[in-house]
Amino acid sequence: MSANASDRLSRNPPVLQKISGKHVGIIGLGALAAQLYALTPSLSLELLDRRIEEDNLEDFCRGCNVLVEAVDVAATKAMLFSWFVRHSPSLWLVTASGLGGIGPANEIRTVQLAERIVACGDFVTSSEGQNGVCAPRVMVAAAHQALAVLRILAEMEP
Repeated sequence: MSANASDRLSRNPPVLQKISGKHVGIIGLGALAAQLYALTPSLSLELLDRRIEEDNLEDFCRGCNVLVEAVDVAATKAMLFSWFVRHSPSLWLVTASGLGGIGPANEIRTVQLAERIVACGDFVTSSEGQNGVCAPRVMVAAAHQALAVLRILAEMEP
């Protein structure tokens, strides 16, 4: 299961995010929201169903304390980082790097790179070429990112 060009979930290549059969054919954002509501029915979400571009990043980040970079495309990662450095002195950035291949999960770690920048990953293994991306490594890095966000919001060292 994966997101195709229109971001609808399908059963083709192996899944990077956990979805169930009932989510096939649903826009990915809606499937994620459904899972979050199932875990916490009282949750309040604002769903922004549009592509993130440099000219709308300020709108996406308005009212937020932490920007979590969880994208696959290197150019989009670079755009997010560049925007963050130029426009967000009070926002935290939690990013990921080095999630490719099937290396040991214990190689994934969390590092504070700068005053408000935290990165999670092995910082070496690319997902390009033969490595590809393996769902368990993505999940480990996502767990590191989630814990870093919780620690930031609790005003602890990430």
